[in-house]
Formats: sequence, structure tokens, C-alpha cells
Amino acid sequence: MKKLFSLLLVLALGMGLAACGSSDSSGSAAGSSSGAGASGTSAAVSDKEKKTCLISDSSMAADFDQVIWRGFTMLEANGWEVKCIEALDKAEYEEDIYAMAAAGYKLIYIKGDAIASVLIDIADEFHAMYPDVYFILVDSYIEHDLDFATAVPVDPYESSFMGGYVAALMSQTKEVGWIGHMDTVNLARFRNGFIAGAQYAVPECKVAVGFTGDFYDPIKGQEATYAMHENSPNVDIIAHAAYISGNGVLSACSELGIPCIGCDAWQGDKGDTVFWSTLKSVDLMVFNTANRWLNNEESSFGPKMSFNIAAGSVPYDTRDLSALPQDVQDKVQELMEGIKSGSIDVFYGDYAEYKLDY
Repeated sequence: MKKLFSLLLVLALGMGLAACGSSDSSGSAAGSSSGAGASGTSAAVSDKEKKTCLISDSSMAADFDQVIWRGFTMLEANGWEVKCIEALDKAEYEEDIYAMAAAGYKLIYIKGDAIASVLIDIADEFHAMYPDVYFILVDSYIEHDLDFATAVPVDPYESSFMGGYVAALMSQTKEVGWIGHMDTVNLARFRNGFIAGAQYAVPECKVAVGFTGDFYDPIKGQEATYAMHENSPNVDIIAHAAYISGNGVLSACSELGIPCIGCDAWQGDKGDTVFWSTLKSVDLMVFNTANRWLNNEESSFGPKMSFNIAAGSVPYDTRDLSALPQDVQDKVQELMEGIKSGSIDVFYGDYAEYKLDY
């Protein structure tokens, strides 16, 4: 009955569920999107079908979501069949998972820990029915013991470190600001990475911290920026990690004439004062892990796998780098190489607790 139920769901999903929109992939990152860290691009022989899908708990409207989908368009350009399900009804998470497996997708990406939690709950029954299906839990730190799924955070600490480093070097007052959406465990990695980078570059640099209190409301982002400007008037650069509410941070910085740093995707087109963006290379993670799975490397993934700079993550856009003063460009490139090689410890001192053990 479960198999019949799944097949019926495939038909229902094909007629009723929304698909992800396309994204502009014209941005130029610090590395090659098609090759950075992608060990799966070798010509290994595989009997697997180049077919994958994404089940997302959001409508894929934010810049971060579009970066995720860009990874799938990269795969599509390399001959993969790709599909996106916007799973907006929590009551249908389990049905969506079964339906995609019944439709023949052997590699399924899940965005959203609420959906991942459902997978964990149904793991035994599901795996008995579909033993060949593998899951990648997108940008997730969720704890699990499944041997057919890997949580792959695209860790923001290093890229935020880079953003803080640039902010401190470019600041005239040596006082910069950072605004997030909510004070969460994940946002702590953005915040403390930024602070660590700023103080690595300029030990005496001060960092003001604020929150919008909302993931989605740009007005809250504007209000948080105005408040920081009033309460910390010496702050001359503001970075955000505030999801959609961060658009309000960028617009307020433009209004106030404050240089600012975008987040997740390149946001240089979202304000005339945006001079840097803290990238989350989820697109490269999708491309990398899909090709490694195709080449039968998933047994080496483990339950958790960090996609950091050493693994191929790219923390900045070359357009931003090339616009910096030459001496700052040189320092950024030295830092990048040091992080890659491990010769520079971005988890220095009190920041050691943020170093992932996987």
C-alpha cells in the first residue's frame, strides 16, 4: 500500500506542487563554480542516473535560496535532470519525501531541518522501501545517525571572518557593525566569525552588534540600522546576516551613506554602498556533493561534513576583491591562502569553540 500511495503522490505532486524559479548565475566568484573543490568532476564510471531533486521548506525567494538553486542549474548544464519541490505545507513533508523516491530520485537534497526531522522519524520504514536513496541535508547542523544521509553545513564562520577582516582594514574609525536577524546558534557563527576577523586584522577594532528580530521584514532591517547609527555613531561600516530583513539593512546604509557588506549571495546590485558580500557557496556544495555521489564516494561522507574553504567554498566575489585598494587585495589573498593551507588559524583564542570537529 505504501508503494501505491507513493506513486499516487508522484502524480499529485507533478500536477500541484510549485517548482523553484531560475536564478541568475552570471556572478563571478573567487573560484570556478564548475570546478572548485569538485572531486566528482573526474571521468569515473558510474551506473547511477544523473538525476536529483531538492525539497525545500521555503518558496526559494531569498538570495540564499537562489544560491542553492544555482547549484542545481550548474548540474543541469552538465546533463543532470533536476527538480525542485517547494514543500510549504508541514503536513505533507513525509508525502513529499516518499513521492520523490517513488519518482526515481536516488539523490535527494533537503533544505530545512523540519523536513530533515521528518526524514529521521521515518528513516527505518523509508530505508527498507528505498535502500538506494541518499539524502544531503542542505546547510544543516542537525544531529542524526543515518547511514544514508549527510548534513552538510556551508559553514559561515570562515567567510564571515573574511568579511570582518575586510571591514576592519577598510574602516576609518576602527569601529564597525554587524546586524543579524535572530540570536541563534547558526547566527553566532556569522557574528563571531565577523568579530574574530575584524580583530585579527585590527586588534583594537570595536564591533557593534544588533538584530532585526525578524527573518523576513526589511522594515525591521532598516530600523535596526537606524538604531545602530544612532547608538554607535562612530560605526562607519555595517555588515548584515539577516536573510530577507537584511535588504532593509542595505537600503538604510545606502540612505545613510554607510559602506556595507551583504550576505549569502553577491549583493553589490542592492545598494550603492555595498562594497563586499559574505558568500555562502551552497551552489558549489550542491555541485560538489552530487558529482561525488555520482562517482560512488558517498560512503566517505559520514553523517556530517563541513563544506568550508579547504573543501571548495568561496567566501567572496572577485568583483568585490578587484575593487579594493591593492594593499588590501594582497592581504585578503594572503588570508585566503592561509586558511586553505591551514597556516592561519581563524579559530584562535576564545574562538576555538567554533571549530567544527568534522
